Amino acid sequence: MASFLARLHKAVTGSDAGVVATPFTDLGEVSAPQRDDIARVYGLGVTEGTTATTFSPADPVTRAQMASFLARYIRQASV
Repeated sequence: MASFLARLHKAVTGSDAGVVATPFTDLGEVSAPQRDDIARVYGLGVTEGTTATTFSPADPVTRAQMASFLARYIRQASV
């Protein structure tokens, strides 16, 4: 989900979103590019994680959740 939205942002704007610090403590098992994409969508305000300190990168994303992520991205992009 994060990589898809980070690539969508780049396709729409022509540049990568910035990589910001996140509060997530459960990203140790994901690759560096995936961590960067998570930080990008976090910085864009598309996600806040599953809790204040977790992102849950191994959890599946439902269709409804993806629709929410896309709607948040569209709202943020049109600000």
